[in-house]
Amino acid sequence: MHRRSFTTAAVGLGLALALAACGPADDNAGGAAPTTAPASPKDTLIAAAPASSGKSFSFTSTGAGAKGSGRVDPASKGNDLSFAYTDAELGFTMDMKFLVVDADAWVKITFENTDGLTGLPKYPKKWMHLDKSKVTDTDGEYIFDPDPLSTSSVLKAIVSAEKAGEGDYSGTLDLTAAPDATIVDEEVLKDLGDAAKAVPFTATIGADGHLATLTVKVPKAGKNKAYTYTEKYADYGTAKPVSAPAAGDAQEAPDSAYEMLNS
Repeated sequence: MHRRSFTTAAVGLGLALALAACGPADDNAGGAAPTTAPASPKDTLIAAAPASSGKSFSFTSTGAGAKGSGRVDPASKGNDLSFAYTDAELGFTMDMKFLVVDADAWVKITFENTDGLTGLPKYPKKWMHLDKSKVTDTDGEYIFDPDPLSTSSVLKAIVSAEKAGEGDYSGTLDLTAAPDATIVDEEVLKDLGDAAKAVPFTATIGADGHLATLTVKVPKAGKNKAYTYTEKYADYGTAKPVSAPAAGDAQEAPDSAYEMLNS
């Protein structure tokens, strides 16, 4: 299980020019109005992070052997998240869905492409309501997270950035400065070594001023092939609200679910 911890993006878009050297207020009468320094590309991207909008939104993500999608609804303190992990050796896929509404959390776990495999656990098809006192993995997706993919943390880890066009940016990231992100796991991060400190990325900001895409080119590391990691964001302020499942669609989680979540 990996954690995408919330990091609030709080960056000013400009600094007021110092006026200390000015004389009395009327000395500047008729002069040029004070100006503000333009925001750097990095600061512009941080300010555009999804969590900083305070709005609901939807997202998709793709990476090495993993896919994600979901919705974030600050109004209900709700997350509706889905992550699929494919085992590179055995070929089966584990789908994990998390639903969080305020203090409550539910999970669904299913397996696909399991022909010829034995020993995989079986779970109820309904949403499994969690007793969080039984969850020892405190880094799990069981509390509301306005930033499930830790995008704010990733953008703060930008080493260099430049504007490549209207709403388009490119540069490099230091992935060691964003260990909570979903871009690489601990093994890949370790294998990358110093290369993890200068990983190329591109990003786009939509006409609404919010982040639309983030793409990271992860180089080959050890036994791991090079791959492209991508996040896409949409529906700012219009994403479907997140709500608790209907009573008939949920049950209390069995012990086997806690064994999986705590492993």
